[in-house]
Amino acid sequence: MLDKNRRGMEKNEVTIFSLIGTVFLLLLAMNWLFAPMIDGYYVITDTKVSDLRYEVRTMRVLNSKDCLAFEDEVGRVHPATLNLSKLSGDNEADVNYIHRCSSLSDFNFKLIDSIGNQVYSFGSNIPEEVVFSKVFLVSYVDEDYIADGDMKLGLLEVNIWS
Repeated sequence: MLDKNRRGMEKNEVTIFSLIGTVFLLLLAMNWLFAPMIDGYYVITDTKVSDLRYEVRTMRVLNSKDCLAFEDEVGRVHPATLNLSKLSGDNEADVNYIHRCSSLSDFNFKLIDSIGNQVYSFGSNIPEEVVFSKVFLVSYVDEDYIADGDMKLGLLEVNIWS
């Protein structure tokens, strides 16, 4: 039986609590359903402390204008955008260049374009005992950049051993 308050309106606490509980359960269910879909958009990095030294040296190669980072005509440095025109095409000279700017000694970099073709590779042959291996999403420019003005997208596979 419904009770009436002083103004003559019906009140039923059970209905209000049921409504609040239903809304809470609905929100909880939506969270369980949609959280895995949204979670796929986060980048999860797993860096071991032992890999930190190699990570920092690799970041120097990718983000420093003294190494491979692209510097435009205004003087802005574009991190994670490689300027392939800084590389001579001679593997030994390129390895020496990277070694001077980052103190990496035994490494292999392989740049793969968005289609899956290998664009550039330099460094030593990869042995079985690799200490650090990581793939980075990078942009890159080469001699064609002057003609069309577009940066290209690719994956940079980095392998380092000691």
